[in-house]
Amino acid sequence: LELSFHKPLCEFRKDLARVDEMRRSSERADADSRAAIEMLLHGDWAKVERDLKKAARRKAQSPSKYDAAGAFPQEAASAASGEPPLDVASAVEELAAGAAEKRRRAELRRFDLARLVSSLQRRKGLVLAETSVAALCSLRAFYAQASHAIGDAAAQAHSQQTEIAAACEREREPWDLRMLELQAILNARAVELASEEEEEAAVSARKEAPALEDELAKAEARHGVYTIDERLSQLERPRESRLEGYLFVLEGRNKWTRRWFLLDDESLRVRRDPPSWSGQLLRGVLAREPSSSEPALEEEEDDEVARLLLSTVKDSRDHRCAFEIHSARKSPVTLQAAGEALAAQWREALRDVIASQLSRESTSSRENSTVEGPPPPPGLLRSWTASPRSEDSQRKSIVADVEARNETCCDCGDASPEWAVINTGVLVCLRCSGVHRSLGTHVSKVRSLRLDRCSPLELAVALGVGNRRANRLFEASLPSADKPTSATDDVDLARFVRAKWRDRKFLQTPLRDPTQALLAACDAADLPAALHAIASGADPAEPLFLCRAAARRAAAVAQLLVLNGANP
Repeated sequence: LELSFHKPLCEFRKDLARVDEMRRSSERADADSRAAIEMLLHGDWAKVERDLKKAARRKAQSPSKYDAAGAFPQEAASAASGEPPLDVASAVEELAAGAAEKRRRAELRRFDLARLVSSLQRRKGLVLAETSVAALCSLRAFYAQASHAIGDAAAQAHSQQTEIAAACEREREPWDLRMLELQAILNARAVELASEEEEEAAVSARKEAPALEDELAKAEARHGVYTIDERLSQLERPRESRLEGYLFVLEGRNKWTRRWFLLDDESLRVRRDPPSWSGQLLRGVLAREPSSSEPALEEEEDDEVARLLLSTVKDSRDHRCAFEIHSARKSPVTLQAAGEALAAQWREALRDVIASQLSRESTSSRENSTVEGPPPPPGLLRSWTASPRSEDSQRKSIVADVEARNETCCDCGDASPEWAVINTGVLVCLRCSGVHRSLGTHVSKVRSLRLDRCSPLELAVALGVGNRRANRLFEASLPSADKPTSATDDVDLARFVRAKWRDRKFLQTPLRDPTQALLAACDAADLPAALHAIASGADPAEPLFLCRAAARRAAAVAQLLVLNGANP
């Protein structure tokens, strides 16, 4: 670009210098013309006349000594002959002719200047256009060369990539063959072990063959005559399920489909048509199992919607009389009932089944675990499959146990706290609960033990952690003099709660590897250790933690992960 614009710019600079020179020449010609006209109009002609007479007398007296140059003013002399004029009229005529000549030269200089300026104006646009076109052509050539260079580099890189991929494939082939050979060896070894186990089982079965009386008793128990009344009384009850009926399920974006749903003690199932009791009634009347020659009675096959262990039931915000089931392995299922009362009945039944399963799982995990930990909550050892009145009494007893273990507020020490921070398992007073709510649900999830209906697992988290264990963790570096009391003003109390729970300024020494610590806590079903790992920076939203807790049947730890951000 610089080379393209250099030549026209130099030419323009020369033309501008010529314009300046012609402008100065025109100004000098104008000045001479104005001076001649001024002399002609305002000259001292009386003095000129006196000088002419004096020159004439001197010439008459001594013509040889006469100097024409000094006899009269230069303006009055003739430019052609150098002789002085004879009279004033001749002098005026000569001056008028000189002024006209100077004026003509000034006009010629002005005309030349105007012509040069006009020529420059016409050439300016053309020269700039030609220069711009030349510059664009240069840019196009430059980018064309760059494009060709990039294309060559891309082709070379593609060829190198192809060579590297082929080399990797060549290196992987022998390892694949080795893996296939190893898999074949392992499969053959598994078949050999299975055949050996079958032989050993057959030998032991022959050695431990039951007596003839036992075989006859089994045959009688299976094919003997049953009491018809007892069988019919059993068939009068529907299939063992807590609740069943028609519900609408959301399929797709806005498509609702009517299906028959069945709720049992473990899962929620669905079938297209309502169940038929004809096959079961026929078997009850026959009081025996059908033989191989008889046609088999068709049974309805149910599809499992969700396993209710580690599932949650939530109200739908977008649809009326609807609720959502969030499970650990499937996407949420949206169901809609025919009315609000029926929807409430289904929600209550689902939550009761979930509570019953989690109660049984936590009981079995505590019985089978060999790791020392906090004592199991006594209220959760009982089953939640009783009547609603019994469930309320059990829930009230567990709430009373939680309040008995946490007699003072976790933050200010006020007596009889009635508000639970369920994601940390502590109890706070009414004043501190307002500060916790201002921190946001990502820091504190506040529930009322009296007004809200806390789930059994949320109560289990409060029993497993408690105020004492939480304060040993979150107030480890707090001086005892800085602990607020019930008399502390609201501003200082709010500042302390934010520093303790949001900023974690008084936290126990953070763990070096909180992720491994959280995995160990999930394996050991240790709630305080899990809370310490989460406070030290472990991310509970990682699916590995929830899967590990579910595999170890640590229901309370799984609930703690869900309350702190895990997605079930």
